[in-house]
Amino acid sequence: MNEQIENSGTWRKFLRFPIVRIVIGAISLIACVGIAQMVVGFLPAADSPLLALLATGLVVLVAFLAYVTFVRIMEKRAVTELSSVGAARETAIGIGIGTLLFGTTIGILWLLGYYDVVGVNKLAVVVPVLTTAVSAGVIEELLFRGIFFRI
Repeated sequence: MNEQIENSGTWRKFLRFPIVRIVIGAISLIACVGIAQMVVGFLPAADSPLLALLATGLVVLVAFLAYVTFVRIMEKRAVTELSSVGAARETAIGIGIGTLLFGTTIGILWLLGYYDVVGVNKLAVVVPVLTTAVSAGVIEELLFRGIFFRI
């Protein structure tokens, strides 16, 4: 019985080790997102902007749920780093700064003669690409800021 108690303590120490938590968290998040992406891969998202939005929403929801589950099980704490307090304001500021930086880059390239607009795509073509980019950004933030950098 005493040996079982010692093994339990050793196992807990092993699971508390930062590298182990990072690996478990990363594998959990990536596996859950991969499964969700395989499921939504059967939807004809490229044919419909609405389906693209729904598919992205599902993948992002699965990513959040996987992260929250990881934190609650492995770290036994509430997920305070994903607080909604001030999230809308910070998101708007982030989008504004990103737009300004991207626009400045395009503007400089245009002034130097390296950028020309040769056509504009329909919204139905742009939405699936944008939703994919948003999904990738959310998953990247959860993986790097939520797991790698925080631990």
